[in-house]
Amino acid sequence: MMGEVFIEVCGVGKKLKSKEVLKDVSVKIREGEKLGLIGGSGSGKSVFMLMLKGVDGYAPDSGEIIFRVGMCPACSWVDLPSAGMCEKCGHRLELREVNYWEEHRARMRIRRRIAIMLQRTFGLYRDATVLFNVLQALDSIGYPQESMLMRAYELLKSVKMLHRISFIAENLSGGEKSESCLLANLHETLYCSLRMSPQEP
Repeated sequence: MMGEVFIEVCGVGKKLKSKEVLKDVSVKIREGEKLGLIGGSGSGKSVFMLMLKGVDGYAPDSGEIIFRVGMCPACSWVDLPSAGMCEKCGHRLELREVNYWEEHRARMRIRRRIAIMLQRTFGLYRDATVLFNVLQALDSIGYPQESMLMRAYELLKSVKMLHRISFIAENLSGGEKSESCLLANLHETLYCSLRMSPQEP
C-alpha cells in the first residue's frame, strides 16, 4: 500500500547560466516510494536532486516544492508525515506543510534529514567496523545513546548486512561499501537517500 504524499513538486523551473535545465517539473513523491531519474548528461538530474536536498544556489526560479512532514514542537526532530511520536524526545509530532524554499528555518531542519550518497565515493572509516561506522553516524546527530545500538541493528537488518556487522569497512566488496555508506546516511534521511551516479543512459 502506497504511503502518504510527503513531497509535492509543482511546476518547478530552473535556469543555470541562462540555460534552462528544468522546465515545469511536477511530481508527487510518497513515503516508501522508489524513484529513478533517467536522462542524458546536462538534462537536470543532479540539479533536481540538489534542489530537493535544499542546497544553496539551487532554489527554483519558478514553481514550488512542498514538504509534508511531522515536526516536533519540543525539539528539532523532523520525521515522516505518518509518524505520530518524536523518536528523540517522545512528544507528539505536528503535521506541517512546508513551502521548502520560502521557509528558511523549516528548510534547514528538513535538510539535515536528507542525504545524498555519491556512488563509488565511500564516506566510511576504512579501518573501522561496519557497526562502528553506523554508530558514529548516529552519534553525529545526537541520537539518544540508550537507543543507539538498537537503531544500528535495525538499520543493518534493513539492508541485510547483519552478517557483516564486525567486518572492517576496507575489506567489504564494492556493493557492500555502497550499502554501508547508505546506512551511514540513513540515520539522517527522512525518506530516501538520493544516489548520484556518473552513469548516463
